Amino acid sequence: MAKKIILKLADVQVYRRISPNYDNSERFDAFALTIQEGNLRELLGDAFYYALYNDLDASGNPQNTLYTNLVNGETYTHDGDTVEYYGLKPYLSYLWLALNNTEGDVFQAEYGNILYNDNPQDNMVKTTQKQIDRLHSSYMKQVTAYRNNIVKYLNEQGQSVFEHWDSQIEDKPKTQFNIITV
Repeated sequence: MAKKIILKLADVQVYRRISPNYDNSERFDAFALTIQEGNLRELLGDAFYYALYNDLDASGNPQNTLYTNLVNGETYTHDGDTVEYYGLKPYLSYLWLALNNTEGDVFQAEYGNILYNDNPQDNMVKTTQKQIDRLHSSYMKQVTAYRNNIVKYLNEQGQSVFEHWDSQIEDKPKTQFNIITV
């Protein structure tokens, strides 16, 4: 049975330009499934994740309006102010970008891992590890911001709307520490 994947390449392309040559849907789906089953499941909790997963059609699109709003976002009112909830897709997109950034140039082959290196004939130069780390850190800051938006939205909606949401997760901005070696 094929896995239902929420994130599509078009969703990531809203936030960053992805080369039109990136047409390997199996590779995209592998990274998308990794973050969905790991990061999203950890954020929502098992019961909530499976409730969302069971609502998805075969293409990974939610069927219930409640879950459609969760995935795609909506605006809502909080203390008389209009608040924008961005949805799960930006969070998943930046996680995908971070994972692709660190593992995207490594491919599995029958005889081992292949790393695409410099190709001076095509004027291509491999990105340095320092540049990869800097970009990864930038992506993870976006992940944190979108994660906070999700938690705030779910806490605001409460268990009366999302019965499986564990509202005991604090609605405080999360911080992250990046250790950079020089």
